[in-house]
Amino acid sequence: MTPAVRDQIRREVDLIERFSQYYHRRLATLIDDMNHARAAGGDRECLRLCVEAVGMILSSQNHLCRTLKRLGSDQRPISRAA
Repeated sequence: MTPAVRDQIRREVDLIERFSQYYHRRLATLIDDMNHARAAGGDRECLRLCVEAVGMILSSQNHLCRTLKRLGSDQRPISRAA
């Protein structure tokens, strides 16, 4: 694996981690509010946040897939000695 590909994978993984931590915190707060009936209009905000989170997940997965494909195309086949 080339250093550039390794760095790109690390950046994508870091980005996915930040997205997941952020949305987990936000959704946990909304769910807690909804469970305790403190959220006026929380259903709409929760739906928007869920749609945003799914969009971010799909975007992150797309970037990671492109990086992994690039990694796969950078590998040379192993030649077998006769």
